[in-house]
Amino acid sequence: MIGALYGVFLAAGHQVFWDSSLGMDAPGLAGLEPGAREALLRGAAVMSSLVTGTMVGVIAGGVAVLLGRVLPAPARRGDQVDGSRPPA
Repeated sequence: MIGALYGVFLAAGHQVFWDSSLGMDAPGLAGLEPGAREALLRGAAVMSSLVTGTMVGVIAGGVAVLLGRVLPAPARRGDQVDGSRPPA
């Protein structure tokens, strides 16, 4: 879920800074009408951002699961050295 939200913010950032970074100077798309060219490129940027953000979330979640299985759980306050709880 965090990765998907990251993708949404990434897409929004691309759209906000679109003109200052790329504008309409897209090589290889000179045959298209300017409105169609911009819509195509902006749509591709949004989809790419959403996929990238989601994949970052999946990978980060996978790493967290693996680390949770490999690393020992930290001792809680009140636990004895062998991991058992003292009698109440």
